[in-house]
Amino acid sequence: MATNPYFNNYRATNEQDLLEGMVIESIQMKGLDCVYIKRVQDNMDYLFNEDPSSYFVEENTIEMYPAFVDGFEGDVSFGRFEMEFNQTATFLVSKKRFTEVFPDFLRPFEGDIIFMPITNAFLEIKYVNAESPFFQKGRQYVWEVKVELYRYNREQFTVTDPETQAASIVTGK
Repeated sequence: MATNPYFNNYRATNEQDLLEGMVIESIQMKGLDCVYIKRVQDNMDYLFNEDPSSYFVEENTIEMYPAFVDGFEGDVSFGRFEMEFNQTATFLVSKKRFTEVFPDFLRPFEGDIIFMPITNAFLEIKYVNAESPFFQKGRQYVWEVKVELYRYNREQFTVTDPETQAASIVTGK
């Protein structure tokens, strides 16, 4: 049996806008205020896939919903040469709110940093799921951002706490 011709699931902009507003409201109610810090890479070494002179600019506070948290309770994997503690999480961030807060950015990028003031943890974005094949009403409303606990490499961050509006300098070890 074919789908019902009286319900339009992919071109109903009124319902899409309503659903997007509900997603934004639910992230704002149940999410966390995180500080998003943009990484700038000027001298990319494509052989080692790194930029030793990268720096961080343009921080701003945005709400994110922690969808999945894995490994913060001590998930251990054994690599080829060392024991590794995997501390990963998945956050959901609204596409519309992200473009409102960061009008110059297209989307969250791999390598950028998310600071969680609740835990004082810096998280590096490892993967952004920009397009999922399954979405409601013909539109994707959120980005799924997969993060991992950031490994310091003598960087220095200036982060503003969203609750107290006090700037603090955090130096990597």
